[in-house]
Amino acid sequence: PQTMSYQAVVRDGDNALVVSKPVSIELSILRGSDEGDVVYAEKHDAATNANGLVSLELGNGEQISETAFSQIDWSAGPYFVKTVAEIDGKTVTGVTPMLTVPYAKFAEKAGNVPDLTDYAKKSDIPESANLENYVKTEDLADYALKSEIPTETNLDGYVKTEELNDYAKTADVEQTYAKKDELPTEVDLSDYAKKSDLDGFATTAKMNDTLNVYAKSTEVSGNYVTKEEFENYVLSGGQSDAVDLTVYAKSADVNAALAELEGKIPRRTGFEWLCDYSKIK
Repeated sequence: PQTMSYQAVVRDGDNALVVSKPVSIELSILRGSDEGDVVYAEKHDAATNANGLVSLELGNGEQISETAFSQIDWSAGPYFVKTVAEIDGKTVTGVTPMLTVPYAKFAEKAGNVPDLTDYAKKSDIPESANLENYVKTEDLADYALKSEIPTETNLDGYVKTEELNDYAKTADVEQTYAKKDELPTEVDLSDYAKKSDLDGFATTAKMNDTLNVYAKSTEVSGNYVTKEEFENYVLSGGQSDAVDLTVYAKSADVNAALAELEGKIPRRTGFEWLCDYSKIK
């Protein structure tokens, strides 16, 4: 509630009780000290009882300050109540501190409650909600808060959350991959090789490294003549229309071919052969 009970015993300048008399009272709330700034003020027209006691509701009088009672920041205390009573043209003033009461102590704790605007009460969660991926609070009874883990605890066998960034969640794997025992038995794997069957084969990378020193078959056929083509050319007296040797013949290839043709053609001196190798005499 935006009011609080306030009672005061009114005495005159001679310290005598002012009983059963009308009294005009101005109440002010001061911040910081008994001489602090006025954060709220109001006026009451009341009357004392037979014991000189006057009872009021602070916050329910005639507001005479710019700030309303509901706008007071109670966390910015301490606060004091200043009372100015006017009786028979005389003024009596007093200041008392505002003390904590049980209701205020509860409010102090309530002021530290986090903002739960985006959270639902347990009772508000529909029964149809799928909570399979959530854990109940009571299921965490065997777990400690990070702040409660003793510093001497050996955590060698544990992994930090940030170290799991490169790993897939179990749920993510299950959506993409099938368990081995869930593979249909009717799958035709005849065109596939088991990993164990490939042990005797080289990887593509190894083959590429090995083949770097060899010529591709397409490159050989484009620049070299076969042994049969060379033999036919020589034996026919160089009249073969099928083979053009103008771009051929490494010396090593020619020497090897001549060695195999020995005895098949008349011998000539090396100089005569080189001068006219297309004629056989």
